Amino acid sequence: MLVVTVVSASIGLWRGRSGSPLHSLVRVEAQSVYALSVDGDTLYFARHDQPARHLGRHTDGRDTLLVDWRYSCFRDSALAIRTIKGLCIDEFARIMAPSSPVDDTIQGRELATMLRTALRAKQSEAERLQHQVNELEYYARTHSAVDDGYNQVMAFYDSHRRRLATARRTAGIIERAIRNPGRALKEVSFRVNGKPVSVDYQRGMLVYLHPSTPQVPIPVADAPFLWDAMRPWQQPTAFWAVDSMGDRYRLSPSDTLWHGQQFAINGSYYVGTFNRHLQPHGIGLHIDGKMVKYGSWAKGRFMGETMLYTPQRIYGIDISRYQHELHKPVRQQVRIKNRRGRWVTKYRLSSHVDIDWKRLRITHLGGKAQHHVQGEVDYPVSFIFIKSTQGTTIRNKYYPTDLSSALRTGIPVAPYHFFSTLRTGKAQADFFIRHARLSQTTMPPMLDVEPSETEIRKMGGEAVLHREVLAWLRRVEKASGRRPILYVSQTFIDRHLRNAPAELLSYDVWIARYSEYRPYVKLLFWQLSPYGRVKGIHGDVDINVFNGNSEEFAKWLGKP
Repeated sequence: MLVVTVVSASIGLWRGRSGSPLHSLVRVEAQSVYALSVDGDTLYFARHDQPARHLGRHTDGRDTLLVDWRYSCFRDSALAIRTIKGLCIDEFARIMAPSSPVDDTIQGRELATMLRTALRAKQSEAERLQHQVNELEYYARTHSAVDDGYNQVMAFYDSHRRRLATARRTAGIIERAIRNPGRALKEVSFRVNGKPVSVDYQRGMLVYLHPSTPQVPIPVADAPFLWDAMRPWQQPTAFWAVDSMGDRYRLSPSDTLWHGQQFAINGSYYVGTFNRHLQPHGIGLHIDGKMVKYGSWAKGRFMGETMLYTPQRIYGIDISRYQHELHKPVRQQVRIKNRRGRWVTKYRLSSHVDIDWKRLRITHLGGKAQHHVQGEVDYPVSFIFIKSTQGTTIRNKYYPTDLSSALRTGIPVAPYHFFSTLRTGKAQADFFIRHARLSQTTMPPMLDVEPSETEIRKMGGEAVLHREVLAWLRRVEKASGRRPILYVSQTFIDRHLRNAPAELLSYDVWIARYSEYRPYVKLLFWQLSPYGRVKGIHGDVDINVFNGNSEEFAKWLGKP
């Protein structure tokens, strides 16, 4: 009510020079910018009518509003835009509005301070953009056009690269300006209700004169800036959001999903849909300096990226003794000699079966992954991991034969070790090295880490676990000449690996996540399902995918 009273009093007391009453309030927009010429280039600086010496804190401890410095190689992106109320005072549509005096030039110490501040901020912006561009390039290496959202992310990538180039160019110009600062000259233009006007200063006020025709007044009741000020206590009944293309959407409380953008102080960015509480919800893209996330969101939490499985992806399997020892006997076809010494075909039930290495072909992805297949599943097996050892006492007796058979097929192959919390990492590594035949393998070995929470507590906590896992990785890396892979679950990542030392975090990760989503960490492989089907192998088989295309896979293998 106080706002209404003050505005009403102003309206009632003011009369134009001709004696005519006030017709309306109008929206006055003042656009100002400082231009600094630097060796053929121009830098533009914005300042919101507040001298630089006022930066800091008030003596009473309250935070002051910092000057909103903006700088760019482009005038439009560095404008300081100040919107105020103006009073239309006579039939010639003259308008009066308050004005804050601002220096016409910036030079000397003030300009030098401003340039140094601008350089630090622009270098920081370039560094942040570089981190984000790196993450977008990682996304490009591990995705293809068949992935949901790929085109949107790549369009954002192109935009970010241009922003990074501009930030670096601007920083270079600022560095040249610091060496020879000169003077920054002020440029000002004005608009009233969106139309350009000329201006004259009279006794600390601005008098705006339309260059051709009288200004068309806006009735007071329809002036949105006044109407908003008169109703600050009411909850809004409609909202606006802007999508990535700049289109506006009218949002009402009955809408279930809203489209819009969200920026954070640290430079992270989200574009997509929101719920009524303005949390990312539905489908959206988020980028920061850590990872690009495009996919499904629920109440601000990233659920994952929905995958589409096609023949273009790189699929592989991991096996152990369970591909040879079945829970249920199967009817097998065997060739034996009869009493006459002739070879005949017979059938028998057996729980011990061999792998037909010549027939290997993936025919079913298993679980939820099968619901996201494009076309028919008939994929080659592009890599194989075979369990070799567990702890310091358990060996897979089928490993030597399976390793030799896989090598004869030409499929890349590597062993893996199942980690035990009851033995030291060093002792387990030595046991693995003795039995894994590392010199014959063609891929880096893998460490399978799947302890329960109880097992972690009994061994002394996650810090002890990290230490022993690192001991295994270091020792095996030295013996094999290859950097091992760490196999863990998404849950283990969320609970324990995030607290691991940097050295442990530097190893490539293989994630087991049996859902419709790709794991949302940087990884080398991920396991889709333990219930896949492969020609030549009886029973269920673990199906895995390489996180990248065929060129990236060949590069990882070290092939030309």
